[in-house]
Order: sequence, then C-alpha cells, then structure tokens
Amino acid sequence: MKRWFLVIVVGMLSACSSDEERFVQEVFPEEVSAIIEEPSEEELTELMREEAEPAVFTALNIDKPPVDKKVTATGKVTRVTEPGMMGTFSLSTDDGTYTIMNLTKTEVEEGSKVTIYGVVAVEKAADGTPTINAVIIE
Repeated sequence: MKRWFLVIVVGMLSACSSDEERFVQEVFPEEVSAIIEEPSEEELTELMREEAEPAVFTALNIDKPPVDKKVTATGKVTRVTEPGMMGTFSLSTDDGTYTIMNLTKTEVEEGSKVTIYGVVAVEKAADGTPTINAVIIE
C-alpha cells in the first residue's frame, strides 16, 4: 500500500515539474535578455567613490556605529595583521586609527599611504577600533 502511494506521489510531482518547466519556457523564451541589468564593476566602483563620505573617527567609534555607511579614509598603514584578500590591517589617519578588512586583491605594506573606500562593519575590532570593510584600496 505504501509503495503504491509513493508511486502516485512521485508521478504527480514529476508531472507538475514538467508543466512548470514548459510554462517558464513559454513566458521567458531563451532569446530574451536579462530583465534586470546589473551594474558593471566599474560602475559600482565609481558609485562607491561618489557616495562615500570621509570617515570621522568620533562618529564611528561608538557602541552602535552606522553599519553599512559608505566611508573613505586616507592614512598610513601601521600594521598588517593578516595580508591579502580577507586580511586585516590598521590604518592611522589624522583623527584616529581604524581596522580595515581588505575585501580586495590589493596587497598593502606597512608604512604605505593608502586611501580606502568601504562600508562600516557591524562590530569593532578586537582592539576596540572601528572596523571598515574596504572594497577599494588605492
């Protein structure tokens, strides 16, 4: 009895999936280009540069920082904790020190001057400094 029930359920499900597939193919033929155009990486980079505001240490060094706020900061790399992509480094600016999570392929070296563009992270770093997730490093 259980086998017959299972066979019937599988048959009904397989019939539904082919009907759904035909419906999708009729509604969205293969010749149709993407309905939603995604911006290019260059466009996203330019948008970040335009929208990012200068990071203000006192505004970010609080218990609940403005998460996902687009910021930019220029300073000296004082310590590279973990090199490479997804690594972290400390950026010393005129108004304070930030921990930067490197989400780019750009390598940074201690003592170099860089400008970063990114978003404020949810939590502060282990040393208590504000964290910025950098998507552009120049």
